[in-house]
Amino acid sequence: MSGHSLSDSEMCILNNAMMENPVHKSMPNQECQAYHTPDDKKREVWGWKEPNTQMYVSEILQFYPDLKYIHLLRHGLDMAFSTNKQQLRNWGWKFGISVNGDESEIELASKQLEYWIKSTEFVLEQKRQYQSRVMLVNYTELYQSPKKIIDELLGFYGIDLSSEDLHQLYTLPKDVGTNNRFLNQDIDSFNKKDLIFVESLDFKI
Repeated sequence: MSGHSLSDSEMCILNNAMMENPVHKSMPNQECQAYHTPDDKKREVWGWKEPNTQMYVSEILQFYPDLKYIHLLRHGLDMAFSTNKQQLRNWGWKFGISVNGDESEIELASKQLEYWIKSTEFVLEQKRQYQSRVMLVNYTELYQSPKKIIDELLGFYGIDLSSEDLHQLYTLPKDVGTNNRFLNQDIDSFNKKDLIFVESLDFKI
């Protein structure tokens, strides 16, 4: 991801990590056996966090029939007033949303909200198509009710953890201060239909 090539030993580590993943069905590369430490009693589940995955999730789910996808959904109005506009600039065109750089602050917020709605509708369509392989997680609910959501996440993947590991996981989700920032903003200019959509996903306005 940094743009540099992997060394031979790093390639072997990556190769063996993939081979130990129960989703991957191929046999290990024989040239990498020196780096391989098999453990027949333990199978690892691995994944990645990369926001742009959302745009390719349909193709990924088609290619890997056992792969599962978790979509973390933040409050649409918080996203509307986020200072991070990169996703809008990168992928707005996919949903017919253009940014020319001359928008006022509220116009840009409206486009951010429109992008959030269109991209969320796209994920909801994947959920309808792939059903039990796609899970949506409400970010607000995650930090307000961490035990409930984490238990659901573990059930989604079929993972059993020790009570010690569970307790540690339950303490991780926290409100870092970027939630409910929309409360200090004027949302009267937003389309009423858009606000209804936000509420339909259990986000309070």
